[in-house]
Amino acid sequence: MCGYVLTEASNRGESVLVNMKPKSHDVWAGSIYSRLSGNTYHATMTLKSSGKLHVEACAIGHFFCSGNDWTRVEEQRGQVITTSRQWSARS
Repeated sequence: MCGYVLTEASNRGESVLVNMKPKSHDVWAGSIYSRLSGNTYHATMTLKSSGKLHVEACAIGHFFCSGNDWTRVEEQRGQVITTSRQWSARS
């Protein structure tokens, strides 16, 4: 599975979640692209509840990790928009 970020200026999506594959029932692993750094990192995403997804990225041998919760919002004009909230970090 892949995930894309869309901007208001364009209907074209930029790939952010790349080659995500299931590890268990609610956990997927793959890569995440950081537009800020231009690098790709190991990532996991975990379904927390209906409409709530925790996405975490790790660097330097999966040692330094940080993530946030993505919340699905209602459809607007036929599109589903996802927002990010609640950054957390662990080392």
